[in-house]
Amino acid sequence: MVLKDNYVYFASSDLAKGGIFSIERNGRKLAENVTKLVSNGSDLKQAFGIAVYHDGLVLTDIQDKKIKLLSGMHRSNTLTDYAGVGKTGHRDGVEAEFQQPAGLCTEQGTIFVTDIAAGSVRMVISSSPLVKFLEFLNMFHKAIGVTLPNVSNEDSFEDRIAVLQKQKVYEFLIQCNERIRDFTGINKTLQGPEGACSAQSVSDLKMMIDSLQQVLDLVRKVKPTFEERLNIKSCLTLVVENLFAEMRQGNDMPLVLQFSQRFHSCTRELLKRVTKSSFVYFTGENSYYHRTDNSYVSFQEIPRMDLPVKKKLSADQMSKLRCWRSEFGQSVRQNTVRGLTTKDKPGTLPLTCYEKGDTAVKEIDVGNLDNCLQKDTRKI
Repeated sequence: MVLKDNYVYFASSDLAKGGIFSIERNGRKLAENVTKLVSNGSDLKQAFGIAVYHDGLVLTDIQDKKIKLLSGMHRSNTLTDYAGVGKTGHRDGVEAEFQQPAGLCTEQGTIFVTDIAAGSVRMVISSSPLVKFLEFLNMFHKAIGVTLPNVSNEDSFEDRIAVLQKQKVYEFLIQCNERIRDFTGINKTLQGPEGACSAQSVSDLKMMIDSLQQVLDLVRKVKPTFEERLNIKSCLTLVVENLFAEMRQGNDMPLVLQFSQRFHSCTRELLKRVTKSSFVYFTGENSYYHRTDNSYVSFQEIPRMDLPVKKKLSADQMSKLRCWRSEFGQSVRQNTVRGLTTKDKPGTLPLTCYEKGDTAVKEIDVGNLDNCLQKDTRKI
């Protein structure tokens, strides 16, 4: 039995006379105001549980093994299937299966159903929030250039930053965090289990937006015409890590002087990957490159740095450098997996150890509950 507006709604599981009923609360006797909205029969085989859901009612059809939605009460009384395919089982998802759905309740748009035959509680949620989150995730990927091979994004560098910051992704994450705080009353930093992106992810996105804006401001200051050729894919981690790897090539722990010596050559190589040309990415040796026009940045415009004069260290200086490297420049050896055991390093077990096995299915005759209760009492 549930209350909605000025009516009381209840369900009857009687196959002959049952269904969904409403009682108007207008001060008269309740028996004079009973109205049957839907009868047990073809569309609704055997109603059992009922709850308020948005502007309508959600109910369980224990015989049809489905969750159904009743809308347009006292007008059209439209009954539609909401969850379940009408088969006996334990499957989740769009084609959910139930053993014997009975009681149910709703909370913030989420439906909780008790499957009495399986001895479990099932949760039914709408896929609209997930679809909306995936929509904004797709916007984020398109903005940074992560798309399918046959999909292109012709937006400018400035427009992509606007999509990330003001219009779409960043504001969406902030709104999600605010709504979760209002609903749960949590004042601490959200870290993911509450249903939102962690604070670190939001902070990383803000840092990425600020970095892209700084790159755009610097390009406009140095060479404004280069903005049209600036490719946001050049800011991906792959390109940054590639530059760092080239700077460390030949020496695991280079000095500042060695970084400076290799900087101009590595920058010249990286410049090929920050323009919209055929050699944007790290392709194979047999790849074909067409001849570019004069609209790209000319290598003659890049400042050159002369190589320093070669100098030879003395034997005493080399000996001191080797001693310093052996004392301060060696990396610390880390623990290996073989050196750790469960006894020395306790932690959680694999998820499979916590999974609950399938419970024994025992259907209940809802039309003869008294006899079922008496049998269970005798066993106890």
